[in-house]
Amino acid sequence: MTTSIQDIVLVALILFGGTLIRSTFGFGDALFAMPLMSLVIGVGSATPVMGLVSLMVAVGALVLSRRHLDMAAIKRLLVGSMVGIPVGVLLLKRVEEQLLRLGLGASVIVFGLYMLSSPRMPELRDRRWAFPFGFLSGCLGGAYNIGGPPIVLYGAMRRWPPARFRATLHGGFLPASIVIALIQGLGGLWTGRVLTLFAFSIPSLGLAMLLGEKLVRRTDPARFERYLSIVLVALGILLIL
Repeated sequence: MTTSIQDIVLVALILFGGTLIRSTFGFGDALFAMPLMSLVIGVGSATPVMGLVSLMVAVGALVLSRRHLDMAAIKRLLVGSMVGIPVGVLLLKRVEEQLLRLGLGASVIVFGLYMLSSPRMPELRDRRWAFPFGFLSGCLGGAYNIGGPPIVLYGAMRRWPPARFRATLHGGFLPASIVIALIQGLGGLWTGRVLTLFAFSIPSLGLAMLLGEKLVRRTDPARFERYLSIVLVALGILLIL
């Protein structure tokens, strides 16, 4: 399948927006970018492109926030993720794209509503809960590259302070991003089209990461996350229709 200049420009712009969100808040890049890219290039191409992008962004973000990592939590989440990732990749290769869009749309809507309502989640005191949350994250990551919501929920229910929350998200995403990208590549998802779209998006990713570091000091996170939640719900509904 040929890659048009229009597709390259649209994907680069979408990934700029997603990376800017990730650089500012520590998560949300795939939740923003995957629904839009799926409409432009399809889930089958959008997923491996997002896998490569997530890996690149995770490395850069972790360098800046590594001092606040909770390594014990990352190890438990990672074990669960490693089991869930192959399950998600299998779904991507075996399930029809329309069903994948429905699953992606429902996942985005649920997470958007969660962010919008800001419920007071029960506190998780047992650290072993990291394993099932990690498994679910791996499943969503392998299929849609949106493994963040389960980890975000786990962090919120563990009552992590903001610095640890953001750093541990980055630390948890990096190993999973490496495995997801490798499995997608070995699974034949790194097509010429995917690599072309990723390569042409690299300049926009770098610019978004630099801009995000500046915005994080100036933006009111509560207000911005509320606006983001509304957009996510709208995008999820659009995917399902």
